[in-house]
Amino acid sequence: MSINFLPIGEDGWVYKVVDENEKKWFLKLKSKFNKESIVLPSYLKNTLNYDFIPETLKTNDGDYTAEIDGLSRIVQQCNT
Repeated sequence: MSINFLPIGEDGWVYKVVDENEKKWFLKLKSKFNKESIVLPSYLKNTLNYDFIPETLKTNDGDYTAEIDGLSRIVQQCNT
């Protein structure tokens, strides 16, 4: 397993995670979460089949994000 910081974004932190099965993920920690920033891309991916948009995993409660110490956590599957 590896975790690498990616210096992108302006309101949080982004990490690329490779798990023990070699699956790749983006872990995003945001200080300001805008629900539309996840809902719209998910709609485009699921409805219009835009494969280049990473799929956002939902929590067990069906939400797109979970709170950790005042930060929103978002996990997306990496396409590359």
